[in-house]
Amino acid sequence: MHLLVFILLSHELLHKIETKSSAVVVEFYFADGSKFSYESYKVFRPDNNKIPFALGRTDALGRVVFLPDTEGLWVVKTQSETGHGAEVTVKVGKNLVTHEKGNTMVFNIIRFIMGLFVIFVVFLLLSKKSIKQTKKEAE
Repeated sequence: MHLLVFILLSHELLHKIETKSSAVVVEFYFADGSKFSYESYKVFRPDNNKIPFALGRTDALGRVVFLPDTEGLWVVKTQSETGHGAEVTVKVGKNLVTHEKGNTMVFNIIRFIMGLFVIFVVFLLLSKKSIKQTKKEAE
């Protein structure tokens, strides 16, 4: 079971948020510690979720750095060619005080439990189908 949890979480994309002077730094990394390097990102202003304020690629350390020009909820979206990605909402307040909106740990636990539930349902459906086929063959 521990191996299954490790495998499922080893490619989970995590992040942390810091402020440096007037910049916001969002660092993306996998659960195994490897960096989300050179992957595409978009940063959206609080008042415009359609046109990116900034876009580019994460640096070698998996960081997105941007200089917000207004308070509010900023959204950072990352996406790799292999399908890994994340959407992080950063609350920027006065004097560049940042807070992450929401609790990603709770979200990750819920997502993990839902994944296990889906696997259980698929297994249950396949086993019922197998039982029906066995009964038909026995007749």
